[in-house]
This record gives sequence, structure tokens and C-alpha cells, in this order.
Amino acid sequence: MKYTVKVDKLVVKTLQALDKQTARRIYARLAELADDPYALRLSKPLKMLPGRRSSRVGDWRIIYRVEEESRTIMITAVKSREKAYK
Repeated sequence: MKYTVKVDKLVVKTLQALDKQTARRIYARLAELADDPYALRLSKPLKMLPGRRSSRVGDWRIIYRVEEESRTIMITAVKSREKAYK
């Protein structure tokens, strides 16, 4: 059973500002995460932010948390690699 992906309003603005190819790749990754948000080939847990995970798309990082009760993935940030871990 798939998870529902919810994207924060600020993340939507970030995605709109990206070039179309990068935005498409990120949206494709969100679709993959909906199938299995814990897949090790797609993501890893963040040590500095317990309960959150990160998925790499080129030089960009998708930061999210999974809410199991509602089977929802909350996308909290999409940032460049330099800014994601600061």
C-alpha cells in the first residue's frame, strides 16, 4: 500500500524556482518514496534530526519524516547539499 506524499508550501516554492529537469527528477523520487520511504537505496536516516530521513537527487537533498499512523510522508525541505546539513 502506497504512502501519501504531502509537501510543505515552502518546498513547493523551492521546486518552482528550480530548473525543470531537476524539479522533474525530484518529483520522480517523491513517487518512488511513496512506494517505500525506508528503502536504503533511496534514503537514509538523519543522525542530527531523529525521525527524519534524507534522499539524494543529484546535488539536492529531500528531507522528510514518515507518519506511520496515517501512512503519510511529510516533505519538510528540499535543499542543495551545501545548505541541507547546516
